[in-house]
Amino acid sequence: MRGLATEFLKSAGYTVLSAREGAEALELVNRLRLPIDLPLTDVVMPHMRGPELAKQLKSLRPEMSVLFMSAYLEYDPGFEFFLQKPFCRETLVQKVAEALRVGGLNPQPAELVPSPGGH
Repeated sequence: MRGLATEFLKSAGYTVLSAREGAEALELVNRLRLPIDLPLTDVVMPHMRGPELAKQLKSLRPEMSVLFMSAYLEYDPGFEFFLQKPFCRETLVQKVAEALRVGGLNPQPAELVPSPGGH
């Protein structure tokens, strides 16, 4: 799912940093010192659940929005933004744009590239 989400977002013009698990994501953020506009995390992951990753990332940048996704859970009011799996490209790109807009960031990448066939 990580690879598919990465492909969908890159094809829409977004820059994507990808990590296999929470610890790798935190290491990447600390090592690169790049601003992260919107973490997208699965709720259930090996070694560190998504809410714990979000908590640690938000300690670095409290104003940051977080987009959670899961195939196993319905929307939880504790999640700022939630995406039910499975999802299509348009739904993912729409949710990312919504979360960025609420966070006060530009919801659209510089170049939005439509996908063939609309998915």
